[in-house]
Amino acid sequence: MPEEALRQQNKILTLQRVTGISDKDNDVDMWYEQICTLGRTFTRSTDKKEIYEWCLLTVKGSGAKEIRRCITHGPNGKIYPDLETIRDILKNLYDLEYKPEDIIDDLK
Repeated sequence: MPEEALRQQNKILTLQRVTGISDKDNDVDMWYEQICTLGRTFTRSTDKKEIYEWCLLTVKGSGAKEIRRCITHGPNGKIYPDLETIRDILKNLYDLEYKPEDIIDDLK
């Protein structure tokens, strides 16, 4: 089996161990940590398209829909979001970020 095919197979097997994100199960911090580890394992560069594809393979439901929406088009083609942007989108979607109003309400 050629080296690239083995590398792709290894990626797929590794992605299966990543915590998935769905509308019911949305531990974004754990998912983000695992995706970061995966990125360091398989690529030395920060290939945004590849990371974007990994995200879509591990995020289902409305999270995946929101990730797809953040692709923009530039003069040289599609521009993919970085992993931090995707994480922030998911945290906002699942309302996992504390907003100042939430902290004030919690203190009441």
